[in-house]
Amino acid sequence: MKTNVLTIQDLLSIIRSDVIEAGKGEYIELVSTHLFDIQDVINQELECLRQKNKVH
Repeated sequence: MKTNVLTIQDLLSIIRSDVIEAGKGEYIELVSTHLFDIQDVINQELECLRQKNKVH
């Protein structure tokens, strides 16, 4: 899943200027923000799993 989010972020960076030029920049920013939030949740969950594995 982490790779999927990174792939989508990469694709958005490719089309960002075209979307902004089309007057839809607020949408790409919204999607980007949500993707960063998703990435943060994934990272937090992975860290929790790592911590649990260290305890055992």
